[in-house]
Amino acid sequence: MLLVVYLFFIDVLKIDNLWQFTKLTKLQLDNNIVEKIEGLDCLVNLRWLGKYHDVPPYEFDVFFDDNI
Repeated sequence: MLLVVYLFFIDVLKIDNLWQFTKLTKLQLDNNIVEKIEGLDCLVNLRWLGKYHDVPPYEFDVFFDDNI
């Protein structure tokens, strides 16, 4: 069971096939050039998505509204 993924300095442009990682809680993508992420809606346990060291990570409990 994969809970955390760190992808640093590998020039990731696109992330997809995330449906396979429903238990993932943290996805950290520091210093990449991500243009597109597909399948974030499948990551129902994701609570942290970070892209750069100088920008705070997104805390999804704050941004997700279950009523939408």
